This record gives sequence, C-alpha cells and structure tokens, in this order.
Amino acid sequence: MKTRRIAVIGMIAGLYAALTYALGAVAYLPQQIRFAEALAVLPYLTPLAIPGLTLGTFLANLGSPLGWIDWVFGTLATLVAACLTRHAPHRLLAPLPPVVVNAVVVGYYLAVILDLPFAATAG
Repeated sequence: MKTRRIAVIGMIAGLYAALTYALGAVAYLPQQIRFAEALAVLPYLTPLAIPGLTLGTFLANLGSPLGWIDWVFGTLATLVAACLTRHAPHRLLAPLPPVVVNAVVVGYYLAVILDLPFAATAG
C-alpha cells in the first residue's frame, strides 16, 4: 500500500477517534452522540474511508464502558455501513446506510445489554 493511502486512512481514523473522545461520556452508552458520524459519508467519495472509519471506530470504542461488545459489533456496524455507503446509487442516499445500520445494530445491542426499549436506543 502506498504511503499516501496509509496516511489518508490514518488521518480519517485519527479524526474519527479524536472527535469521539472529545465528547467524552455522551459518545457512549444510550446517548451515542458522535460528531464523528458526520464523516460516515466519506466512503461515497473515496474507498480509503472504509478502512479509515472502521479503524477510527475501533479506536474510539476502546474508550467504551461496554468493552469488547462495542469494539466488535460497533466496528462491524461501521464496516458494513461504510461498504454500503460506498455503493450508494446517488450522493443524496449516501447518509442512509450509516444511519440505518448503526440504529439497528448498535441500537439492538445497547437495548439488550442496558435493558432499555429498542426505540430508546435506536433513535
């Protein structure tokens, strides 16, 4: 892999993780407020964003109180959403995969683990 590609992936990953850590506790558990999710449309523009966002999510989730569950399932949700975003048929549809995939996957495991209604964790 070329140095430039590695640098772009690293910058996206670092930016995602830094934006998530900057919000502290509200980036985790039921709130899941993450300004970093604004980067989720980047795969539509470049395939390098797929590994960048995936790595960034993993790094950000290392700070999660849910531990390995967030590391594994949160990261996989981002990977799936990023791949779907890359293949969105139109730029206006690019934001949909990250919203839907994260709402369903992350919302589900948060509802199960935290014993909350799915509607409270998916929205």
